[in-house]
Amino acid sequence: MVQAAPVIVQEDPQQPLLALFAAQRYPELEQAARTQIAAGVNTGFIWKALGVALKMQGKDARGAMHRAADLSPNDAEAHFNLGNAQKDAGDHVAATESYRRAVALRPEFALAHNNLGLALSAQGIYDAALASFDAAVRFGGTAIGAYLNIGNVLMKIGEYEAAEQSYRQALQSDGQFIDAQNGLALALRKQGCSGDALAACRKLLERSPQQPQHADATVLLAALLADQGDFAGARNAYQQAIGLNARNVHAWAGLAYIGKMTASDQDWLIGVRTLIDTGLPPASEAPLRFAIGKFFDDTAAYDEAFANYRSANDLLKVCRPRYQAEQQTAFTNKLIETFDRDWFVRQHDGSDSVRPLFIIGMPRTGTSLVEQILAAHPDVVGAGELTFWSNAIKRHNAASLIGENGNRIVHELAQAYLQLLQRFSPDAARVIDKMPSNFQMLGLIHAAFPQARFIHVQRDPVDTSLSIYFQHFDEAHAYANDMQDIVHYTMEYRRLMQHWRTLLPKDAMLELQYEELVTDLEQQTRRLLDFVGLPWDARCLDATQQQRAVSTASNWQVRQKINNSAIGRWHHYAEHITPLLQLKLSAV
Repeated sequence: MVQAAPVIVQEDPQQPLLALFAAQRYPELEQAARTQIAAGVNTGFIWKALGVALKMQGKDARGAMHRAADLSPNDAEAHFNLGNAQKDAGDHVAATESYRRAVALRPEFALAHNNLGLALSAQGIYDAALASFDAAVRFGGTAIGAYLNIGNVLMKIGEYEAAEQSYRQALQSDGQFIDAQNGLALALRKQGCSGDALAACRKLLERSPQQPQHADATVLLAALLADQGDFAGARNAYQQAIGLNARNVHAWAGLAYIGKMTASDQDWLIGVRTLIDTGLPPASEAPLRFAIGKFFDDTAAYDEAFANYRSANDLLKVCRPRYQAEQQTAFTNKLIETFDRDWFVRQHDGSDSVRPLFIIGMPRTGTSLVEQILAAHPDVVGAGELTFWSNAIKRHNAASLIGENGNRIVHELAQAYLQLLQRFSPDAARVIDKMPSNFQMLGLIHAAFPQARFIHVQRDPVDTSLSIYFQHFDEAHAYANDMQDIVHYTMEYRRLMQHWRTLLPKDAMLELQYEELVTDLEQQTRRLLDFVGLPWDARCLDATQQQRAVSTASNWQVRQKINNSAIGRWHHYAEHITPLLQLKLSAV
């Protein structure tokens, strides 16, 4: 995120202070302000100057900024500067109020709009954050930084295509903008365009690759190499990133996920723990705790593994918006009420195409493995996890509120989706979309593609839930950080899936059990190919040898020989996961 620095531009007779500010001589500015305060000068401007001097030296400026705002309640700059000090201290709620006061006093204050967006984003108030960044662009003061910040928020809420466009807008103003270049590559990766993402990342790193600010881009390069199955290259890239910035937590954490860790990785463990001991904010410590948890899980030290996984999730609860169970229940209710039998009867403008093939279910159930198996067939292409339908449902619901024609919307969505699939292959008989959360959109997808097929992958619910709890998901999976929340989300998923079972044609969905797949691979693979209408191909049994990119957390696992080692994994953690065990009491 790009945050604007504090400012002093208001006219004031005390030109020496302004000259020190302009020359960035902050220690002298601090001393000059303190001298005047000691002499009895008690104006908002003097306190503002002191606050700016303190902040620019990395000192706590909140007291001085508060005093400046109190003495000059109509000074937009004073409230803006106070907001900066509050935000730096982690008090985003107070910062929000200060920034709002600043823009109320000066509506065209672009810097304040930009930083208000940052404070709102930190609280998970994304729609309002985007509106603030839009205002910053509109008033022109921080267009480049605001476009970057818009892209970053869009990435958080899973709107990757829109994020890509925002990063490109930032780069139109400054083609050398490193953060925007890095964001663009990440957005391309999230859309399944691994080749384009890799090219963008390499292009960025070709220019002064040894600069410390390129550590994040080197981490992304490592992740992209891992997507391609080049785990040795990924390891080298992560180590290069650490060389550029020894405090890059994502480089340290990334090393844990490119293979199974062993006791010989003690030096890595010492390095990670040393970094944690330096004092890190929750959002930075959490990835390291997840990685340490994996180290101990890989080395069968299960109590220590769980302690670190629990710590990681507790840290994310502090710095992320919490899961809203009531909202999830209301969303499920809305889907069931909207997409009922009468609604399906009214839909008749969908596409007859059979190209789209959907793999759905809870995360961590083996959806990536199923995609890998099917994508080994010469007539199938795997597109990864596409966000198209999560955005489509928003458009459909919004259009319904204003009375737009539902058939026309469904037709437009179908055509737009087919066009998207062309990006991955112009001629493949089937293109796989393996976004697990598409289970929420089955009604809309089936209306758009009545001939499409859905593969619903299921796994032991406790193994699934444990794996979710152990995975460092993004903010879209807010339920993943608390076991009771995972249980609630799982029950809502089950309720919705039962609704779809009553409405979809019997031949539209195949129920596939992960445990049966890994213990009887050939028979279950034959079931899969028969279901999607493709001839048998033995290459599907060698799916782990594919060279295709896999841009999910399973990019290492799906390339290992298929085995049943993950079945019953939860027994190692039984004494720690009492809330999850209740999932055993009800049918899937």
